[in-house]
Amino acid sequence: MLSVCMCLITGCSSRRNQQSCFLRKPLVVISLLIIITMCLTVAEAAPRTEHRRRHHRRQADLAIRPKDGPNKDYKTATDTIFRRIKNNIRFYRDDLKYYLGFREVRGAKGNPKWLPKINFVAIHFHSFSNLRSRFLYLMPRLYKHAQEYRLLFEALLNVNISHSDDLFNQINKRREFLKSTINRIDLLLTDMNDTMVAVNQTIPHFNQESISNLAKLNKNVSSSEQRLNDIIAFRAYGNLQNTWKLELKCWKKRPGRKLKVCVNYEEQMARRRLNMKMPVKRRVNSFRNPNDD
Repeated sequence: MLSVCMCLITGCSSRRNQQSCFLRKPLVVISLLIIITMCLTVAEAAPRTEHRRRHHRRQADLAIRPKDGPNKDYKTATDTIFRRIKNNIRFYRDDLKYYLGFREVRGAKGNPKWLPKINFVAIHFHSFSNLRSRFLYLMPRLYKHAQEYRLLFEALLNVNISHSDDLFNQINKRREFLKSTINRIDLLLTDMNDTMVAVNQTIPHFNQESISNLAKLNKNVSSSEQRLNDIIAFRAYGNLQNTWKLELKCWKKRPGRKLKVCVNYEEQMARRRLNMKMPVKRRVNSFRNPNDD
């Protein structure tokens, strides 16, 4: 090999050397091609292996993720509603602190008859085949809940407070807080109307007269009774927003990547389901005719 290379570099003077030199030239070329091919194979092995790994990971992710297509529009619509609820929660907490002077509503317990009744356990454990069926099931219920609390806040806004000990400034702040909350609910309802129209879903009809529980709300109250009703309503609406936020967020997360808040929500719903009083099924005694044997 050394003699061949020297021959190629310095040249071959004799005829015999020239013949051997020309005979070995193809061998040198073939050897060089083999060496270059081996180097390129080693250099490309790692990128090809990494590309193959990325391809397998992508296939696994696609197997887990929901397929696009018709469901993509419903996912976009759900994300729009989720962002609106998330923003409403942030503004609601800020308004509580600004208008009423506290960040969270605590201290009042009770479940009066005029408060909207919502069964989130039935909503949470309802089975869905895809994003479309989930959206079509959840949106009418969220729409109804928003409308119910809008009517409730309007009723609280129009109550007559007798013998009020609150200052005029505090009464005015309460009124501004209720108006701000109603406006936020209107924004949510507007987004829901737009998203349902975008996916060709019929906007649910809401009959205000069907809400009979508001008739049980006393329209003439004292200052202490008004404060108690406000705290109960504000706390219930805050819980409503947080629960709907989790309901829209914590559905079919990828395995191994569940958020802690979603894990806690699942456990909370499971406990509520166990604590619910299930209706007792009537036992039907079957009569067997001995002549049938």
